[in-house]
Amino acid sequence: MTQHTILIADDSSSVRSILKVYLNPLRAEVLEADTGERALRLAKLMPLSLMISDINMPGMDGLTLVEQVRRDTRPSVAGVPVILLTSDKSAAAQARMREVGADELLYKPISADALVAIATRYLNKA
Repeated sequence: MTQHTILIADDSSSVRSILKVYLNPLRAEVLEADTGERALRLAKLMPLSLMISDINMPGMDGLTLVEQVRRDTRPSVAGVPVILLTSDKSAAAQARMREVGADELLYKPISADALVAIATRYLNKA
């Protein structure tokens, strides 16, 4: 069985902890980053199966993080599936998510079942 690695990028430690608990049934290694900059460094240092990032973070936000990941010259970095989290349900947010190359947009509050279902879909492609 392949060991998957999931990176959660969110400036809120409580949100990271909740998401980590939600992802527990997947038996994946879960890494945490409290900033977009740290998430980008981790994505470049180790192979990831999936990245989950909040859009609203101080410094590098989730949209910029996705842009930077997609611009990387290494397919192992640029091709990582990215799920963005937001409470903004506007059409503009959806358009911007697609524009930067994110794979999914999940709206807060996030249910454990929805997150596991979507994460499983991407992990099964890996």
